[in-house]
Amino acid sequence: MADNYGQWFITKMFTDAEAAAVTSGKQITFKKMIASQDIFTQDDLATLTNSVLGTIDIKQQVNISTVLPSTGSYKVQGVFSNSTVTADYLMNTILLVGSYNGAEFLAAAQVANNAFKMPAASTGEQTIYTIAAQISVSNTATVSLTVDPDSIVTNAGLKVVTDAQAVKDSAQNAEISDLEAKDSQNVKVTENQTIDGAKTFTQQITGSISGNAGSANKFTTPRKIDGVEFDGTQDLELNVVHRTGNETIAGTKIFQDPVNVKDLKATGNVSLGKPRQSPWATSYFSNGQLNLTRIGSLVFVMGWANTNSIPAGTTPANPFPDGFKPNASLGAVRLVTTEGHKYEIGTDGKLTFRTAVPSGGSFTPVTAPFITADDFPT
Repeated sequence: MADNYGQWFITKMFTDAEAAAVTSGKQITFKKMIASQDIFTQDDLATLTNSVLGTIDIKQQVNISTVLPSTGSYKVQGVFSNSTVTADYLMNTILLVGSYNGAEFLAAAQVANNAFKMPAASTGEQTIYTIAAQISVSNTATVSLTVDPDSIVTNAGLKVVTDAQAVKDSAQNAEISDLEAKDSQNVKVTENQTIDGAKTFTQQITGSISGNAGSANKFTTPRKIDGVEFDGTQDLELNVVHRTGNETIAGTKIFQDPVNVKDLKATGNVSLGKPRQSPWATSYFSNGQLNLTRIGSLVFVMGWANTNSIPAGTTPANPFPDGFKPNASLGAVRLVTTEGHKYEIGTDGKLTFRTAVPSGGSFTPVTAPFITADDFPT
C-alpha cells in the first residue's frame, strides 16, 4: 500500500475545521472514503476544494470502519469490497471525507503510484481492500471515534474496538460494583431491612409502626408501684407521705427508728408511749460512785457516796462514755449535792469536784436532768 500510493495530503478544510473544533468544543467525524478512477498528480491535491466531492467520478464509497487513536494522530480505515462493483476499475484517487457542525468536507486525499485494480463482483471470488489514512492532529480531543456500525471492519480494527470496549466494560463493572456496595448501605423505600445504629428523624414518621413503639404511651407490661398497677395510660395515685406539702395522714403509724421533728403542733391528744431508757453509766471515785441514766435526750444524775476526803479539782480516771456527755453547745453541767458540794460533768464526759469533800462526809447528788446531743447509747 505504501509503495502503491503517495502520502496523504491534509486539506486546508480539515485544518480550518480542527481550529474551529478547538474553540467550539465540537468534534470532527470521519464519515467515508471515496475511490475514483480519475487521475490527479500529487501537486494537484493542494488545489482541491470541497467541490471535487460533486465533480469526481465516484466508483465506490465506503463508510469509515475504524478510527484508531495514536500519539498526535488518528489512523482512519476504510474497507472496500468488490461485492457491488459491476466493472473492473483502477483506484487512482482516494478521498477522505469528514463532517463538522453538520457539513461534509474534503479532509484528505491521496493518489496512486501503482493503482490497485478492483475487480468486478464474481460469485467465485471476493476481493477486500483496506485503505488506511494516518491523519496528524494538533488536539486529539477534536476528533470523534464514532464510526458507522454497519461498515466493514478489519480484524485489527475489530480487536482495537473490542479491547477498548472491554476496558470500558471493566470500568463500568467496577463502578456498578461500587454503586451496589454503597446502595446496600442505604435505607430503601420498599422491602424489609434491619437497620443498625441510632437514627434521628427531624420530621414526623407517617405510617404503621409495629410493636410497643406504635402506642408509645403505654407499657408493654404494666408494673406495680406501691402495689398499684401502672401502664402509663393514666395518672397514678399513691397513698404515700410526701417529703413536702401539707397532708392529712390517717391510721396508726409505727416508727421503729427515731423520728426527728423540728416543730410539733398537736390539735388532739398526743401519746408519746414509753420513753426509751438507757443502761446505767458510772464514774467511780474514792469510796463512791456517780451514776447516769438516759431517757430520750435527757440524762439523769443518780448516785451515792461514803467517801474519804476528796480534794477540790479531783477528776476520776474514768469519764462518762459517749451517749451521756452534755451538749457541747451548752457547755459543762454544774451540779450541787444536798450537802452543798459542787461538781461538774464536762462536755468530754469527765467528772470534776469543784469543791472539796471532807473525810466521812456524805455526797448525795440531786436528781437533775441535763440535755445531750449524743447518739443514743446501746
